[in-house]
Amino acid sequence: MLNKKLGKIISVTLAVLIIVASLPTFSVFASDIIDSGTCGDNLTWTLDSEGLLTIFGMGEMYDYDYYHLYSPWHSYSDSIKTVEIKNGATSIGSYAFYNCTGLASITIPDRVTSIEGGAFSGCSGLTTVTIGNDVTSIGGSAFNGCTGLTSIIIPDSVTSIEVSAFNGCTGLTSILVSEHNENYSSENGILFNKDKTKLLCCPKGKGGNCIILSGVTNIGERAFSYCTGLTSVTIPNSVTSIGDEAFYNCTGLASIIIPDRVTSIEGGAFSGCTGLTSITIPDSVTSIGSSAFYNTAWLNNQPDGLVYAGKVAYEYKGNCPSSITIKEGTVGIADSAFGFCRGLTSVTIPDSVTSIGDGAFSCCTGITSIIIPNSVTSIGERAFSYCTGMTSIIVEEENQYYSSEDGILFNKSQTEIVCYSAGKTGDYVIPSKTASISSGAFYGCTGLTSVTIPDSVTSIGRWAFYGCSVLASITIPDSVTSIGEYAFYNTAWLNNQPDGLVYAGKVAYEYKGACPSNITFKEETVGIAESAFLSRVGLTNITIPDSVTSIGNFAFDDCFGLTTVYYGGSQEQRNQIEIGSYNGDLINANWVYNYAEGTVSYDITGDGYIDSSDLALIVNSLIYSEVYNKAYDLNKDGNVNILDLIKMKKQLANMI
Repeated sequence: MLNKKLGKIISVTLAVLIIVASLPTFSVFASDIIDSGTCGDNLTWTLDSEGLLTIFGMGEMYDYDYYHLYSPWHSYSDSIKTVEIKNGATSIGSYAFYNCTGLASITIPDRVTSIEGGAFSGCSGLTTVTIGNDVTSIGGSAFNGCTGLTSIIIPDSVTSIEVSAFNGCTGLTSILVSEHNENYSSENGILFNKDKTKLLCCPKGKGGNCIILSGVTNIGERAFSYCTGLTSVTIPNSVTSIGDEAFYNCTGLASIIIPDRVTSIEGGAFSGCTGLTSITIPDSVTSIGSSAFYNTAWLNNQPDGLVYAGKVAYEYKGNCPSSITIKEGTVGIADSAFGFCRGLTSVTIPDSVTSIGDGAFSCCTGITSIIIPNSVTSIGERAFSYCTGMTSIIVEEENQYYSSEDGILFNKSQTEIVCYSAGKTGDYVIPSKTASISSGAFYGCTGLTSVTIPDSVTSIGRWAFYGCSVLASITIPDSVTSIGEYAFYNTAWLNNQPDGLVYAGKVAYEYKGACPSNITFKEETVGIAESAFLSRVGLTNITIPDSVTSIGNFAFDDCFGLTTVYYGGSQEQRNQIEIGSYNGDLINANWVYNYAEGTVSYDITGDGYIDSSDLALIVNSLIYSEVYNKAYDLNKDGNVNILDLIKMKKQLANMI
């Protein structure tokens, strides 16, 4: 205890000395320090009366957010005029300088490797940004709302730029990329991937006509979103796909011609283009995402009835009739095309249709049965969710991709259950050859009371049993290793679980009630579900056994307080765990491994973790005794000496 207190006093003293040593000799006389504090494990800050915010020290900056945890200088955001980051910080934390409207310029020094999401969001007065040569990643919304920025240069080092990094930069007319960057390039101020086959971001301040480079095959997600000054866009014949919200809210865009190599238009692609009166959609387009043309002049001017976009049935305007026959030659049914058409009781799909979109017939409560023709090759998630009157989905026998049994939709080999008829009631035993339950398979099955899942099943998709409100009994075998987000949301089974850590088989599904700061997963846990601990900001420490093989997407996302992960396995075992995306807080936490030797471990302090405190005690020769000789004689030469310490430091280097 004395050693820990002494160490803390020494650390505080060193931090103060670092600040004093880093200050210019005249600064005390030039202006007064009005506040100071810490902003990282080894970073401190001061703010002077002239509005100069200075960051001192070495290492990563803490992440912040505008929902729960503001930066420590946030109350001075209007007063901060200049930021000086000493050459020692290695990251700019999330929302670190959020809404610092008086900040006009920033130079990010070398050694900083990441600019986290929202770092400069809302800095409307920012006109100049110099990005250091060590930065590798620029996070989502990093410069969101920096309306004063007119241009920015991406250095060689950058390997990752989130699509929303420059959202709301309405004055930005040029994104320039160093010619030596191996991942990105630019042309006419527009951001591309290196070989210029994917258009990533058109600066929001660009106006007039944009001629997309020949050779571009993909217009990326939100690539032109909020480019309100654009009046026309020329898309080359090389383009094959248009991403989510690619032209979202381009209010000045009047017409668009889509080339005949494009096969898919993603959700919201032209949503909010209020001036868009003319759209030419070729027959090559077979799938169109939800709300692709929402609030466009083109759609608003369509008469009531079944609206087609090229050869895709897009939606039904006005009051939906009881019966619809989709015309021959139609190749696709768009996402949400007939969603909430509650008066619809029957629909005839021609054998020319190859794709049925996500939620295409969602909440069509009057439909009792539907026939899937042989031509259909893809059916989207939740295509028939909450169709509470539907008791039968029938697939024509010659279909090469899907099959049906007892009115339930499967893939062709019946190893995956795709959609359970939502009008069926009572109990259901899933067939023994089923290996997976697809996303939304039982979504909105309000009459389903119990489900037995066979031990052949290994994965349960997101929203799989979402809204099965009377489903009180679910048999989940140990074979299941991964579970998608909200798989059991609003089921009687989940609602009846007591507060605490809820398991679905051997998968940790979620924590009900107030989440504690420390969680220890039980032995033999094999997986952690998607979004299991999403936004549990009070969670600081977790203990994961070496039996865990998968951690789902978002499992620990926005767990801002998570600092330490105690893992029962080795670094090599951790590398084999499938860790889903958007788990930044988990990945950035300090992983501590249990390198136990016999009955004695490296946890010398006895606090349950192996970290720098244990190493300090070893280095200071405080544990050299006969009791520990066997455990810490790592090179097995009969002695505990500097050679063993060197080996231990190498091991600990992977832990701390």
